[in-house]
Amino acid sequence: GFEEAVQSLRKQILKDRRALSMGGVKMKGPALASLLEVILHEMQSMNEVSFSSMTRCVFMDGFLTPLAKTCFELAEDQMPSLEDYDKALAGKDPRTQAMEKFDMESSRIGDKALLKEARDCLQEKLDAAWARVLKLNETFGEQALETRTETKENHHGQERRQIGGGGMMEGVQLTYQKIKVHIRPVVVKKNGTESFGQWDESQAETSKLIEDAFSGFSTGLPILQGKLLKKSPNAFKALITGFKGEYQERCCIVREGHLIWWDPAKVQMPTASDSDTTRRQKETVQVQGMISFLLNRASVEKVDNETIK
Repeated sequence: GFEEAVQSLRKQILKDRRALSMGGVKMKGPALASLLEVILHEMQSMNEVSFSSMTRCVFMDGFLTPLAKTCFELAEDQMPSLEDYDKALAGKDPRTQAMEKFDMESSRIGDKALLKEARDCLQEKLDAAWARVLKLNETFGEQALETRTETKENHHGQERRQIGGGGMMEGVQLTYQKIKVHIRPVVVKKNGTESFGQWDESQAETSKLIEDAFSGFSTGLPILQGKLLKKSPNAFKALITGFKGEYQERCCIVREGHLIWWDPAKVQMPTASDSDTTRRQKETVQVQGMISFLLNRASVEKVDNETIK
């Protein structure tokens, strides 16, 4: 009878049931409830239901907006939490990944206008969130990492001066460059840029010796000391020794424009008990030869990789 017919109908309905979908989008409970509210509101206000309103309710409110919200929250969680300047921040931008996820999961939506609206809204929110991260990183980057001082020399004229003193080179003229040193502070920022202050031109004038080989003459002359092999001028001695004695070791010293040498085996060091005459004699014996570069022309020549004359 009637009851059996109802049971049969119920079984057939349950057997043939399918998920409610609209435009390829499956509608869940909240989406269906929202759709019914739209239908009820438009029936009460206009006695008709707009298809575009139903489409917006299903696609935008029921699917695209929740999807965009999920994508934004995932990207927001991946955005760096900065505590200092990060020079590699550009490689940590999660926006591209979030937009790719949105595009993949919304690809079945046929309403391109609604899809563009939702996508543009998501992009705008992502850009705003990333801009806040960039602004914070920029603020950290403007902080000072270190400070240093930069100098520059302003040359204005030269002057000639004598070495002076009581030595053999007292009359030698040296050239001095007049210099005024300018100083300015430089701040190196965390982002690698530099900030320059104003040049301080209040520094006193100074001078710089151009012939720098003579630098330090006011406190002491430069001295070079060592040992060299000197070729014996006695050809007969060299011959009878089989040329083994052709070169003889000598102590040498270069100072005040002179090369002086002596035989260390013949050196007699003065003692405190020596008279002035004895001391002068011992000192005189030490020196066996001398070349004055002020009076004699001399040159250094390289014979081979091991010999210099």
